[in-house]
Amino acid sequence: MECQSELVLSQPAKYFSLEQKTIFITGGATGIGAAMVTAFLKQNAKVAFIDIDGTAADKLLQQLADYQDNLLFEKVDVTNVDTLKQSIDRASEKFGGIDVLINNVANDMRHTPHEV
Repeated sequence: MECQSELVLSQPAKYFSLEQKTIFITGGATGIGAAMVTAFLKQNAKVAFIDIDGTAADKLLQQLADYQDNLLFEKVDVTNVDTLKQSIDRASEKFGGIDVLINNVANDMRHTPHEV
């Protein structure tokens, strides 16, 4: 019995273009969030991102200086709902709406079972 190791796809996956779409990312200053901010900008998307870590965001903004016209950052603690709403409103106003929302923010405060 012979096994074919080559997979042939009759139709590869097709994704819609992100060009000039507006992406709003929470937790965008580091890690996966920063990678998404960078990747979407390279696809000619407009990106608004928020993060509580302003220092990390400033470093990312320096790296992405060539994209400043399509980029917006605001320092936001997502547990403050009013500030979060205001940030979303400003991003929507600047870029003419939001097409994609990525909830990437996380809290990595570790606790022992006893503390919980």
